[in-house]
Amino acid sequence: ANALRPDVEFNRAWVQYLAGRETNALTLFTNFVADYPAHALAPYAKNWEADFYYRQSNYTNAQIHYQNLFENTNWHNVGLAYQGRMMAGRAAFARQDYVTAESHFKTLAADVNCPTNLAAEAYFALGDTILMRDADPSNPTKKFDDAKEAFKRITLALPAGPLAGAAWGQMANCYFQMGSQDPRFYDTAIENYQRVLASSNHADVAARSQAEAGWAKVLERQAQLPAKTLLEKIDLTKSALGHYLNVFEGKILLKDEQLDPFWVKETGFAAAALAEDQQQWEVAMNIYRRLWEKFPV
Repeated sequence: ANALRPDVEFNRAWVQYLAGRETNALTLFTNFVADYPAHALAPYAKNWEADFYYRQSNYTNAQIHYQNLFENTNWHNVGLAYQGRMMAGRAAFARQDYVTAESHFKTLAADVNCPTNLAAEAYFALGDTILMRDADPSNPTKKFDDAKEAFKRITLALPAGPLAGAAWGQMANCYFQMGSQDPRFYDTAIENYQRVLASSNHADVAARSQAEAGWAKVLERQAQLPAKTLLEKIDLTKSALGHYLNVFEGKILLKDEQLDPFWVKETGFAAAALAEDQQQWEVAMNIYRRLWEKFPV
């Protein structure tokens, strides 16, 4: 009957978790929610349960528990309610229920009271989810057009935020895909990739690497357009190779940065293939040698 017993029960569960006994912790947190449903720590216990299932890749149970955080009218923890909806969307996305995921992200992003940074995350996740839609045969670029609008909201609301650079990159990727129907979008894609690389956007090395690689892909695609002259095609291809090498050779790195291994591999193979197409055999062989040294396995 001690007034501190609920706090003790919660912390007893918490130290089980810290000790690496997650199954024991799950039992105690579940019991805590059942025994003290009106306690201020109850939503935190529920959030731990949801996180447990998410870590176990049990996304169905994770989604159910996250939804409890904003569906339970007895809990008034606004912060956890918003976070719960965000994670419910991520759980739905992970189990490929894109309709439900899109609904959660859209609801969260549209809530005027949602914290700005979390709303930006929701818009980013919404854009990614829209891209998972099946293409509409009658309008194959619609999902890319819809997705870029979600990413655009981030660049307007938080132009200096941590997601702005990546959002410009995703918008560029959408324009790149739309270029297959209208080549004029390729120039717009390049403009957006350039924004990622602008120092004012503070994009991390992975986002800048992706932008350089995306820019190179656009140039390669433009070089294949029938309207281009032979000289234009040569110049575009040469420029594309340069953008791949910007990443592979570490020219994009800022002070104290390390190259992203994934993009080193991607740009290395792309640059080597392009060098082969141009019959620059020594350039291609040097790239393959360096790839072999960087990734022997």
